[in-house]
Amino acid sequence: MKIGEKFEEEIRNFLKTTGFENVNGGRNFKIGDVQIDAIGGFGENVFIIECFASSRKKEGVRKKLKEFKGVIQTIRNDIKKHPIYGRYSNQIFALALKNIFPSDSDIKFSNQKPPVIIWDPDFIEYYEKMSEAVGSYTIYNILGELGIQPTIEYELLVPALKTKLGGFNVYSFWIDPKRLLKYAFVARRERKEENYYQRFISKQRIKEMAEDYIDKGKFYPNSIIVSIEEECKFKSFPQWKSEVDVNLKDIEFGILQLPNKYRNCWIIDGQHRLYSFSKSERQHMIPVIAFEKINKIKQAEIFVDVNLNQKVVPPDLLWDLIGELSPTSEKGIISNVVKELNKKSCLREKFYIPSFGFKRKGQLKFSGMCQAIYNSKLCKKELPTRKINPLYDDNPEKFKKKLTKVLNEYFSYLSRLFTEEYKRGFIFTNGGIAVMIYYLERIFRYLGKIPNKKNFEKFLNPLQEYLQENYSDKKALESLRLSCNSEGGRKNKTNEFVVYVAQIINEKEFAMGIPTPLEELQTKIEEVEFYLREFIKAELEKKSKNWEALYIPQDIFIKLQNRLRNKSPYDKRTEKWQFLTLGECRIIIDKNWEEFESIFNTRFDSKNEVLVALDKLNKIRSPQSHAQKAHLKLPKNEEEIIKNFIEKIFECIKK
Repeated sequence: MKIGEKFEEEIRNFLKTTGFENVNGGRNFKIGDVQIDAIGGFGENVFIIECFASSRKKEGVRKKLKEFKGVIQTIRNDIKKHPIYGRYSNQIFALALKNIFPSDSDIKFSNQKPPVIIWDPDFIEYYEKMSEAVGSYTIYNILGELGIQPTIEYELLVPALKTKLGGFNVYSFWIDPKRLLKYAFVARRERKEENYYQRFISKQRIKEMAEDYIDKGKFYPNSIIVSIEEECKFKSFPQWKSEVDVNLKDIEFGILQLPNKYRNCWIIDGQHRLYSFSKSERQHMIPVIAFEKINKIKQAEIFVDVNLNQKVVPPDLLWDLIGELSPTSEKGIISNVVKELNKKSCLREKFYIPSFGFKRKGQLKFSGMCQAIYNSKLCKKELPTRKINPLYDDNPEKFKKKLTKVLNEYFSYLSRLFTEEYKRGFIFTNGGIAVMIYYLERIFRYLGKIPNKKNFEKFLNPLQEYLQENYSDKKALESLRLSCNSEGGRKNKTNEFVVYVAQIINEKEFAMGIPTPLEELQTKIEEVEFYLREFIKAELEKKSKNWEALYIPQDIFIKLQNRLRNKSPYDKRTEKWQFLTLGECRIIIDKNWEEFESIFNTRFDSKNEVLVALDKLNKIRSPQSHAQKAHLKLPKNEEEIIKNFIEKIFECIKK
């Protein structure tokens, strides 16, 4: 498929996912005699889109605009006869661009009659990401940005209270969230507008909130905060005040009519709560606080105040409560498992749990242990690699008992295995416990069954030896603990431990998906091979344009010819020298040492040292070495030698 046709298909998919209806177009689709790349409708509007994927030549946009404008009147005349698109009363023409941005003069020209809207790559990327998160509700944001408003008058009326705050009219009301979604917008900084202030919506967070909250019948009690762009109509009913005893002179009750305009309600706070309803069939009324006609600067100030000054609820308290309020949910099970471990086992009273009393010195974060179990997916039906979790049970109580039992056995083994110094310094610290949970998940993933004592011995004894060898003193242990203060650091240390143990027990699959030190070296050596080819070609071509025939040994030259002749149709190499292997580069350097001596002597002591370095690299690079699955690492100290050789070779050839 050509790049132009592929882009046309992308735009048609873009229309479908963002909420357009009756999407069509392509090489065989025409309105009258004019071929249409993409077309889709919404409401009373039909969008006719010309697609242009090109290099970054700005003059190409102007030419395309002229061609497109030239057929617009023909399309307008013929589309009226079309059985589907003739029903739309308003035609909108757009030019979609890929790999090219319009100049200011292009935009000015596009606005001249007949007008053509330009969808540049930023516009398309932004709304593609939005559609991934909120689906068909994206259409309302697109129409609002383009200034296209509802053509059918629709009164959005809600009962509301009205007052004044900071000189602004403020309304408080309840509304069906799916009605509000059609008029909502978030001032996201990714849209590259100067005064936009929010982060982009999180697809995953919206999905989780819909599934874990709304779909389970829960509701949001706190208000969404919005700014209404235009002045609202408000019909007051003053007689209600006679029904109350207190003086409410600053509050009015009445009917609020929200303006009939897409993107009229700018969400200041609560975007994920609102958009989570786009992913759920269930719904409930949501409370809204609406400010009338606040500029973006003031909106941003409110956004900062709400998010910076509010008191965050301690995670330990939240995890404690969820165990009581939702004991059969995933997080509720985790909470109660850790509470059980905190009552007995080697982890007794290790964690600060608010409902267990006041915090004592040295206690660990209850939320840290809970979050680590949650992140490791040990409480889900499937582990991170989509393997079935052997612990899982549909019965929450049975599942809780199984998870409690295996964690108790696991940490009891760790407690017996490690000395007090290592337990206090790492194993039973906030970061260390999280790492050990992630390490346990790796054991589950590899075994595909609940581990027993022999399994713990197999995977934990080598780890104990590794820690003693590499973190033998107090300073090193402190460094290890500090490296696990962040989630990224914990994942890195888990990977480090898994790779080492996989090497010791000679089971590479235990470290599946984690780059081993040897694999990382192989990648670096492939880079050396690439640059060495370039280097040899550049140096020998200075001597003669016919350098391949003069300087490459005959047997290698014939092999290169055959490789070029028999290459895959997907192989983009076009020259014989581009097929040189690292071993063949080594032979060419050896045979023509006088041409390379002055360059390599800047970092190497002799020709022999250069050849030894290339031999060592080639041994790791060669396919035969790759086949030796047992070897995940080099002999002790060999890795540093290889890294040193790589560094010295790069310093020579990159000059």
